[in-house]
Amino acid sequence: MVYDSWRQRIVMFGGTRIGPTLGDTWEWDGNLWTQVSAIGPTARWGHAMAFDTARGVTVLFGGFDGGLALADTWAWDGGAWTLRAEQPSLFNSPTFVYEEARGAAIMVGWRGGFPEYPKTWSWDGSSWRAVGVGLAYSDHATAYDIQRQVTVLHGGRQEQYTYGITFEWDGKEWRSRGTSGPGPRFDHAMAYDLRRGVCVLFGGFLDLTDAETGDTWTWDGTTWTQVAVTGPRPRRGHAMAYDRAREVVVLFGGRFSAGPIPTYLDDTWEWDGSAWTQVAGGGPGARADHALAYDAARGVVILHGGSSGPNESWEWNGRRWARRSRTGPQAIGSHVMTYDSNRQRTVLFAPLPTGGGVGTWELSRFLLGDFDEDADVDLTDFVFFQACYNGSNNPPHPSRCPPGIDADLDGDGDVDLADFLIFQQNFTGSL
Repeated sequence: MVYDSWRQRIVMFGGTRIGPTLGDTWEWDGNLWTQVSAIGPTARWGHAMAFDTARGVTVLFGGFDGGLALADTWAWDGGAWTLRAEQPSLFNSPTFVYEEARGAAIMVGWRGGFPEYPKTWSWDGSSWRAVGVGLAYSDHATAYDIQRQVTVLHGGRQEQYTYGITFEWDGKEWRSRGTSGPGPRFDHAMAYDLRRGVCVLFGGFLDLTDAETGDTWTWDGTTWTQVAVTGPRPRRGHAMAYDRAREVVVLFGGRFSAGPIPTYLDDTWEWDGSAWTQVAGGGPGARADHALAYDAARGVVILHGGSSGPNESWEWNGRRWARRSRTGPQAIGSHVMTYDSNRQRTVLFAPLPTGGGVGTWELSRFLLGDFDEDADVDLTDFVFFQACYNGSNNPPHPSRCPPGIDADLDGDGDVDLADFLIFQQNFTGSL
């Protein structure tokens, strides 16, 4: 409740009780309660309200719809509720892709439960806005077709049902493109192969076989084609991104069922348009439900978070993985990440650590040589570098180099003069 000093009455909205959550608005004038509006915010509890004395309106923010955190802002002027600001609530395994032609990132997902009015959301670098009706699916896969300027979505599930429909988003609406091709599945991954002009889909979980699959498909805008039956082992919860500089699709991790306890994977594979090649084992710990995005400005694939893995950020440069950060947003599932090529920023949408809502994060540029992760490259970092130095064609010093310190800044397998020159260039001193 809050006191409206302009109109001299108390305003109350929503709340919880035995039975359904409430979404009604009432006012108390000192003598009588009056229900004044049936249209406005959705039913909720745990929200916050305050009276804006400068504008003469009651402002409501957030709350919970059942167990789902809300993040919308409403204003009550005594006659009607007006939605002032809105951002997505926490979804069940949404997807997030950057649409270069429209200069914004698109997110689509489903919170679960009925009734549900799904929305398609757009992030322009400063704010979220709902741009159209969404699709009531979770655990689907999406990729942005740069040449045709559409976002492609396939599969997903809704409650106990799994779907195999392909949709395309043209900036205004989602259109069904049919059910042929990979068929019903969820927890798969997809990336757009710019060199060959197709979306590449791999793996996922099939209800028909009650198991993971390891098939590879491509979508050219008209037809799905199965292009490989060999490659990475069957899995779900993996992530893929397209490396534009090297013209390959990169796949990392995932999990598969081997009895009641899942087995998590830490292998890295690349698809060159005709075959999969395993290029690394190890690096980031075994995990699933992580996020990958390609940083075009720096020519590296970035990995963050995941279940059954530390909350870290890693980079893949085509030769090896390097850990770049041990901190960042909590990302153990239901987080999504994409690269904004116009602003050269990696954007991540994830639950807040407190569990009370969601947040939008941007990854600042990694500062090579900042081994202690304090946002500068100073003498403390030089001590780490000096300990790891071992000369050309030699790996980092086996006994002096501290565990977890990656001083091979050029990624060629040794710590030598070339790495020192990079360190020297990035040296900032204590900030």
